[in-house]
Amino acid sequence: PPFTLTFQISSSTVATPALQQHNKRTSMISRRGLVRLNSLRVWVEEAEPGFVDEEENLEEGEICCRSVKAFANHPDDPDGNHSNRLLCAGALVQRNCHSEFFDAWTADALEVDLGGPNLQLQGAMKVLDDLFLHHLRQYPGQVKALQTFVLRCGDLESEET
Repeated sequence: PPFTLTFQISSSTVATPALQQHNKRTSMISRRGLVRLNSLRVWVEEAEPGFVDEEENLEEGEICCRSVKAFANHPDDPDGNHSNRLLCAGALVQRNCHSEFFDAWTADALEVDLGGPNLQLQGAMKVLDDLFLHHLRQYPGQVKALQTFVLRCGDLESEET
């Protein structure tokens, strides 16, 4: 199922549905007048087979359960017909075949000029949503799903989880 990212508009800005439909671009009225914003779409797709390489990316015994990539359309191409920008990628990895713990891996794209860290963050949030939803589906209705999903922040030596 598709994921939707929603933004809250501050109280100093008012958006109207009629303006939002204009020319497939989002418009809003602010204190400075009419502002037209590009229609930006961010989505997640399953990564191609072999994207997470067993020899290079996985430690012995680790199993890649799912790998995905987040993309955004180019600002000058609101329909996404010509160029999609890779924002980040992620994988859900079981620590070993006998472990109940799964790690969510994410990495941002190495490309320059992707629209800044906020755009990459939107992609990362969608990647993590996708990986977490996949994990929850493996344990429907069980608290175990929450206890065995691990998201690490920082490097491998970091104590933050």
